[in-house]
Amino acid sequence: MASQSGGPYSGFYEKLQLPHALVQRYAVSSIFQKLKSGPAHSSLNSPIGEEAFTRCLTSTQPAVVDQTVKEICNLCREGKLPVERGLQELQSALDSVGPESVGAVVNGIGYLCRLFIQNVQVGAAFTGKSGDILGVGYHPLVKTFQMRQEVHQHILQQVHAIFIQSYPRRPNITLQFLQPFISFILMQSSASSSNVLFARDLHRQLSFMTFSTQSHGLILLKMLISYIQFYPTDTVQDFEVILEASKELVSALEKVAEQTEVQVKNVAELGLQLLSMIVGSCHELLSRGYSFYHSLLLIRKVMTCIRSLSADVLHTSHTTMVSLAHMLVLVDTEQEQLLLLDLGLRWLEDIHANGKASVGPASLFWLFPSLHVMSYPSVAVKSTAVKLLHTLEKGARSWGSLLSWPAALNRPGLFAEQLSWGGQHLAVIVFRLAQAIWTEENISGKWLYTLSGITTPESGREETWFTCLNAYLRSISQRTTDVNSASLSLQQSKGLLASICVVVTVCLIHPKAKIALAASECLALIGKAEPIWGVSLLPVVLFCLRFRGNFTELNIPHVQLGLLKAVPSLGCHSTTLPLVIQALQPMLNPKTNICVQATAVRVLCKTWELTDRAFPYLQKMLRPEDIHQGLEQAELLHSRAACIRDVSEKDPDRGVDIVLTVQACIESSDTVVLALGLQSLAVLCKEDVIDFYTAWMVIAKYFRKIPTNPTVLQSLCLLLRYGALDAAAYPEMAGDVLQILWDAASQGGNLQTEDPYINARSSALQGILSYEVDDLETICPEKRSRLAEFLFSETSAYVLPVCEELIGKLLLYEHRERHRGKREVKVATSKLEKLLKALPGALNSAATSPALGKLANFISEFPGAALLCLSLPPPGKTLSQTKREYQKALKTWQSTHERIFVETAEHLQLHRNLIVAMLALQSWCSFISRWLQSLVSVYETENPTSTEDENTEKAANYLMKMFRTSCEEGVPRVAESATLALAALCKVLPVSSHGIAQDISMFLESRLLQDGHEHMQWSSTLALGVVATCLHATDWKHKSEVVNILLKHAGASDRGIVRGACGLALGLVSQGLLRGEGGSHSLAGLAGVSRQRELEMLVHIVLSLVQLISETCPPARSSLGSFSNLLRSEVIAKERLTNVITLEEGPRLEEDDVWAVVGLVWGFGSSVTGLEQLCCPSLVSALTGLMISWVSRFPEEVQSKSNSDKSVSQDIVSESLLAAGASLALATCVSISSRLEILPDDVNSIVDKVLFLVQDLTDPDKSAVSEGLPSPFFAALNIGAGNLVATCLEDGSHSLQLESIDRLFSCMQIGMRDARLGTWSQFGAAVGIANILGAGAAMASFDFPGHPMKGSHLSYKFQVGEGKQQTVSRPLLHVASCEDIVSSVIKKLLEISKEDHDLRLKGHAGWALAFIYNSYNRGVELEEKQSRTPRDSSLGLPGPSPSGGLYHMRALQDLREDSALRLMCSKLIDHDSSAASTSLLPQTIISLFRCLEKAPRLPALDWGGLVRRFFRYVHASAKRTDQITEDNGPRESGMSRTAGEIRQQCLLFSIAHAKQIPALSIFLDELCELARLGTLEAPLRNLLMTKLAQLQHIFSRLRLKQLLSDVQEYARNSSGLGGSLLEDFVEDETLRISFRVNVWKGLTSFFQESSFDQSDHAVEVVSWLEECMTVLISLLPSSPWSEPPASSEAAQLSSQEWSAAIACLQKTRRSWLLEAFEVQASKVPESQDLTDSRLKAIFTRCQLVAAGCLPITELRSSRTWITNQRPSGLLVDVSWAVKGATSEERREWLLDMLDTAFMSSFPVTALILMALLATCWSSNAVLLPLSPTWAFYNLPLSLPSVLSQPGWASTLDSFVHRFPDLLDRMSTSVDRGELESTYVVDEILLASSVLSVLRRTCVGLKPYLPVETRLKLANLTTKQLDDKKLMGRV
Repeated sequence: MASQSGGPYSGFYEKLQLPHALVQRYAVSSIFQKLKSGPAHSSLNSPIGEEAFTRCLTSTQPAVVDQTVKEICNLCREGKLPVERGLQELQSALDSVGPESVGAVVNGIGYLCRLFIQNVQVGAAFTGKSGDILGVGYHPLVKTFQMRQEVHQHILQQVHAIFIQSYPRRPNITLQFLQPFISFILMQSSASSSNVLFARDLHRQLSFMTFSTQSHGLILLKMLISYIQFYPTDTVQDFEVILEASKELVSALEKVAEQTEVQVKNVAELGLQLLSMIVGSCHELLSRGYSFYHSLLLIRKVMTCIRSLSADVLHTSHTTMVSLAHMLVLVDTEQEQLLLLDLGLRWLEDIHANGKASVGPASLFWLFPSLHVMSYPSVAVKSTAVKLLHTLEKGARSWGSLLSWPAALNRPGLFAEQLSWGGQHLAVIVFRLAQAIWTEENISGKWLYTLSGITTPESGREETWFTCLNAYLRSISQRTTDVNSASLSLQQSKGLLASICVVVTVCLIHPKAKIALAASECLALIGKAEPIWGVSLLPVVLFCLRFRGNFTELNIPHVQLGLLKAVPSLGCHSTTLPLVIQALQPMLNPKTNICVQATAVRVLCKTWELTDRAFPYLQKMLRPEDIHQGLEQAELLHSRAACIRDVSEKDPDRGVDIVLTVQACIESSDTVVLALGLQSLAVLCKEDVIDFYTAWMVIAKYFRKIPTNPTVLQSLCLLLRYGALDAAAYPEMAGDVLQILWDAASQGGNLQTEDPYINARSSALQGILSYEVDDLETICPEKRSRLAEFLFSETSAYVLPVCEELIGKLLLYEHRERHRGKREVKVATSKLEKLLKALPGALNSAATSPALGKLANFISEFPGAALLCLSLPPPGKTLSQTKREYQKALKTWQSTHERIFVETAEHLQLHRNLIVAMLALQSWCSFISRWLQSLVSVYETENPTSTEDENTEKAANYLMKMFRTSCEEGVPRVAESATLALAALCKVLPVSSHGIAQDISMFLESRLLQDGHEHMQWSSTLALGVVATCLHATDWKHKSEVVNILLKHAGASDRGIVRGACGLALGLVSQGLLRGEGGSHSLAGLAGVSRQRELEMLVHIVLSLVQLISETCPPARSSLGSFSNLLRSEVIAKERLTNVITLEEGPRLEEDDVWAVVGLVWGFGSSVTGLEQLCCPSLVSALTGLMISWVSRFPEEVQSKSNSDKSVSQDIVSESLLAAGASLALATCVSISSRLEILPDDVNSIVDKVLFLVQDLTDPDKSAVSEGLPSPFFAALNIGAGNLVATCLEDGSHSLQLESIDRLFSCMQIGMRDARLGTWSQFGAAVGIANILGAGAAMASFDFPGHPMKGSHLSYKFQVGEGKQQTVSRPLLHVASCEDIVSSVIKKLLEISKEDHDLRLKGHAGWALAFIYNSYNRGVELEEKQSRTPRDSSLGLPGPSPSGGLYHMRALQDLREDSALRLMCSKLIDHDSSAASTSLLPQTIISLFRCLEKAPRLPALDWGGLVRRFFRYVHASAKRTDQITEDNGPRESGMSRTAGEIRQQCLLFSIAHAKQIPALSIFLDELCELARLGTLEAPLRNLLMTKLAQLQHIFSRLRLKQLLSDVQEYARNSSGLGGSLLEDFVEDETLRISFRVNVWKGLTSFFQESSFDQSDHAVEVVSWLEECMTVLISLLPSSPWSEPPASSEAAQLSSQEWSAAIACLQKTRRSWLLEAFEVQASKVPESQDLTDSRLKAIFTRCQLVAAGCLPITELRSSRTWITNQRPSGLLVDVSWAVKGATSEERREWLLDMLDTAFMSSFPVTALILMALLATCWSSNAVLLPLSPTWAFYNLPLSLPSVLSQPGWASTLDSFVHRFPDLLDRMSTSVDRGELESTYVVDEILLASSVLSVLRRTCVGLKPYLPVETRLKLANLTTKQLDDKKLMGRV
């Protein structure tokens, strides 16, 4: 049976059982011989062969197994059996063989392994059943090791045999084969005790092989060194294994170093790596609380070995030596301290002996550790530490470059190399941080403990870390409640505190003062935060003082002083205080230098301030007898006196303890000591521990006269202020005290550059301020009334604020004590006012008795005056009156109005005169306005249920039908007047009635198209121009048709009057363009296409007028050419207008009609209002200058032509017509230019030019020329001159010479009587007089009809003046000193109207008087409307009325004569810079306005005019001053700066009171117009923007909307975006950003100071604000990381704008924020998709999340975007934003970063963000900057620190276990060349550095990794070591 089962080999199988070894071996040999030579069915691979293998290997006979193993090995050697098959057979048999056969099988396996190593090809794979032989699971030795414990010793023998036989031949293949086995054994040695022993034996054997294999041993040694970091460190036994392995490696290193043939450099580098590994294990032992004494012994051996090889290599081991120094601070055992000190001492001595200075400041890291251990009681430790410090100082003296960091340490990539070996611990961070601070390296990022702000690539200097540390330490100090108890946070992390101390100590030796001072400040804070550490820090301060004093370049006085300032903070603890006192004792020795004693006393005092335990020591130094020492010890006396003052301030109770010393100070003759003594007493009196008057009775004898020394006087005043508390109880003594203060406040005060009494005066005034005004009134009432004199006489900017505060207190007192009882104030009516009221009756009794016959006479005699004066109120409906009677009365009233209209139209002759037509138009506006209002009231009475708009429309339709009928059916004279009446009706209608304006416009167009009579054409064109201004803003098409019709008639008509009327009409039309709805001044009311159309329309009008004037009047071509070029370059080119066309040349005029030129020029000049809306001040200025030049050059032309020819030439006539048109438009141009502050000349100069022309033409000697000129020229000249004067005096901003006005009156009166110049000249003179008085006749302005003129027509009360004035700045009707002149002029006009025989002149005079009365009457009506609001009769103050105007100037008389408010107002009113007696200093003006700004109520003065006068006058003065100083250089003059301050204060004053004073709100309204914003100085513009919150309470809702729209428009255009209307105002980047920053601030204050509810109004306002913010967001600069700023200044500006924007956005709605900064989620975003807008949105979201405005969840989509792009500094902001994340959010973010790193095309980006997050959340964050590269390098330290925190247990495994896979992936990417070097901000992150950091991170995570993962990591690391290319990178 046996034979059958065995087949052909059954006989041999039987022999295997025979008990003879030789037979057994023969049988086995025969079997294998048969198998080798047998047929296929019985070969090695057949079932028979497999059975033979099994029977032989499973035999119980050792000889059979041994021979079988040999046969298998022979088969494999001969190649007949694969090595894999042989190993499989032997390994399968190992389980079943007996113990005596185990050795044979293992030997066979070892032989096959050697055979494989010998025969395998490089790079070939030797696979087993399911994997690479290099894999641990199928490695033959690993599998053999795991089968039986008996194989362990045999495996060691085989490993030795492999190294002996194979390693010399093929070292790389041998290591590659053995590496998985070695890794498995060393990593899993803790599985059992036998494994531990085997691992030790294996490691010992391998260590022996490192030097026995000679040249190839270095590779093995390097591999063994790399294994140390992967050894488990869970138990003490694990550390013992590491220690034993380290000992063996150290021995191997020593033996390798002894070999002569080794490469010294390579061995030294291996020594450094081993040293780094051992140091890392020491840190782990220290963190666990284990002893590392034996490890230190090994370190000493390694250092000795390295030193024997190459001392230079050891000198560069800075990180290692810093680590040893860091451990010295943390260790407490004496043995370890001695060893560490010995290591440091040897290192320093060796450096000193070799004269190596390359170590640089790295040796300074031993300072703090050495000084720290000196506080221990061990004598040996102290002795060694002293030796080390002595060696360091000795080396510092001999090394010239100690204080300069070696250049070799600053090369890129060094930090990555330092991280390649050894453990990652705080010492490495300390060294890197100190290096960056020392070399002032720019760290891109921010520090976690800095406050907040926008990070830019330029931020992050070394001072920033000190700021971070200061904030961190202060937070610790605030949490420390007891100075003797250490704060918990730092004590739990002793290593962190030690690291901080080391860095700070190193920086204390820095040669730059700023860094050393910052370090000393941090040192003091450490002493406060951790008082017990003062024991270690005090020696640091003392040593640094001595060390820096020994070096010239370090001996900086203020740094030494900064170190001394830190000493008191180190004495806070009860243990450290005796040390501080002991350190100060030698300095306090009387034999010591006086300066040293003085310094020590001050240090002792500062120590007492922190701990009261030091007071006994301090009190001994402050004895009274010590104060009486000689003056030769002045410095010591001053020091003691200062200490006395400080003691009194810090603790008044302690001050009482030394009160005798205080008295001794006051009695001292030294002024400094006396001053300090008075200050000490002042403090004690302030705290009420000493009664002031009791103390004053003691010391008053020393101050019977005020001290002459300013310092003593100041201190005395500081003391005397505390007499205010009991002043009422001691009135006599209080009076003496006040007298001293008064005398002190009067000292000095001149205009000297250096006034020694400035501080004394300030202190004296503060003393007076401390007294209640009631007490001043009681004690010395005469002084209370003189308090305001201090403000008027003070010249110092330092003292003026105190004066202002004093006046503010006085104003509150006066307001509180004012007379509250209501009293009847009888206001006397002046003669002028009576005269004005009587004007209608004086003209004709019909004006007051409206009988029909008298009315007809009045109308026929004074048709124009009748329109202005007649007022027929509608009949009232009484209860007794029947409906029929009322209807009859109403019908009679209505027919009377119709009759008046018809008769007036018949008698009012226009005479083809445009001036008369404009006067008639204004007159019709007045009449129709009253008629319309009466009709509306009648309709309301008839139908009370109808609305006002319905009644207005009904009345307007009635009037329109009547006027249209008269136009169509009336005679030409009536038709002309009716046409103008239609235009007047449009002007008086409200804006809502724009439909009627459209109907009238279409009617007028139809009349023009009829091509009728001349009267129809010119009147219709003029009316059409007026009506066009009333069309709705959206009716652009109709408005365009009107313009085209007017342009057509202007160019095609052959009638001069028609062409002139078209020109004037076009000028009127242009005034209504580029305005919002309702004629607002906001350009933002128009947008897009509408704006473009109206802009083209305006440019078309202006260019057409220029062309028409050039054709009609050739002398104007040259001057118009330059204006046209300016218009084309400034508007047409910039706006890219393509639809602007020019007119074809029209037909020649049939006759030389003067009105063609006058009308065109008049309209051209009137277009300045439209040009103002272009926001192009150069055009406005050019047009104004053109008008002035045409007026001023006419006399020159007349003079030059008249000398050669007595007759009037055509050129003179043309020039006169230009001057006539310019005169009529001049007032409008000057008004606009004055408001924009761009007048090309002074107003007085302009008036003088016009006056000269008027005088010249009224001169009888030049009658020949005058008589030859057209008569309308004189009318235009006089009327324009009158309007010019009235315009200049309109708002009170300009002052005109009274003499010039008087002469102008005289000339016009002469012209009015002179008949030789024609009736129109007389007419013009009469109207010109009326215009001077403010009538405003023939002003072709946009809002002239039906609206009272600004300023002068708001109220008719009269100022009470004193003395004769030389100038006038208000309308003449308002100036009391001009009352006689005005009355005389009016009376003369009245006489002419009543007595003159010339009916035409009589009518002219009556019309002029009617204009004066109409202007006065409108003012009275407004005053009556204002009087309906409540008033405070005691001061005449207006109530908070939205309407109003100028206030009653006599209200000033109602105040007390000695009232501070009255005195200040009088000073401002009487200010005249040309008169020395009434002029005020600029700083006084500023202070006056500042005081009045805070006044609770103001008297009823003309505040609008007053503010305008100062606002514009100082600006004009500054411009003149700057023009004078232009030649001296580009610097800004002092006058200009002062003017700017005055203007700003005027603005602030207006904002403060505009809500109560309407004139100020009008002033602010003008400043806030878009065109005005562009001409304001940048500071004023910015100030306005910051006051948006206050302006909302001043402006109406629609005005606020307009303002916000204008701000948007200006922001866009000043930045060169969205159009170029503001191109003239384009400023540099600084001013543009400044404007936007202030807008952001203003919006922020808007949100802060306003409470927005859910009302419609609030929602609307919020929408306006958000619209404005949307524009500002679009203008924000690119995020600092997407486009780094070009310079640090640009970075700062960008940071300011972003900071302001973020601060504002925090106040807005969250929903709007998310919409405005939407970042849509994308699964796989592309790199090119990350646009600047999206970057800006992500950046903003980060800032808002960091500020707590948005939740962290809103960054999820942003996280997806930025992690799929190349790394950028934006990652810093993301990490900064999530620094406060919860534990759950932290886990989510880190896991997402890990997933992203696996999936993203940019894994480095995700890793950097992970590193930044770990930095934020690390417990050591105070040492870690949030810089991308820094954070990534610190990942091995920060990530384990985060994972060690509570809350990570649930996700720890899922995170940590995948991290080595990430390293594998990154390594594969590097091998494939897929991972390139990455640019992060301004640094380069090498691919090799990425792998190095990841490997070190995995090492740091090894406590959380399972054995298999650590094994895989070790294999991967060893594989990298064998890759020479990769090793070159690492």
